[in-house]
Amino acid sequence: MTSSRTALSIPATKEYASVVRTTATALAALFDADIYLVENVRQAVDEAFVQAVSRSTGAGSIDFTFEYRDGVLTTCVFAENSISGEPDDFNESISRAILSSFCDECHIQDSKTWTLTMSHNLRGAGGESEK
Repeated sequence: MTSSRTALSIPATKEYASVVRTTATALAALFDADIYLVENVRQAVDEAFVQAVSRSTGAGSIDFTFEYRDGVLTTCVFAENSISGEPDDFNESISRAILSSFCDECHIQDSKTWTLTMSHNLRGAGGESEK
């Protein structure tokens, strides 16, 4: 499989964390990532979900897209940003450090819609790009 796109929209509440983790790990496994990369994807998506929930009122939704192309899984997370003022610098730094340790690339855009884009090279540690 050379490309695939999956979308997931869930309520912005912590009770849905397992849905996001399960979806992300299932997709990484589907694309033949080894167990270490599957776990990295799970940890990164979990941290992204925590950050998205912390920025939303709980009334909206958090949208995920998972796009696989040429051995790379790119995950985008979108949440309506309800934080007034600047986010806590310490928590923001910790979150960026956590995400950077589990992703090949990670970008956060903090505006009206909080957006996080991260990628994992699933070929990197033994994952196969073709089925």
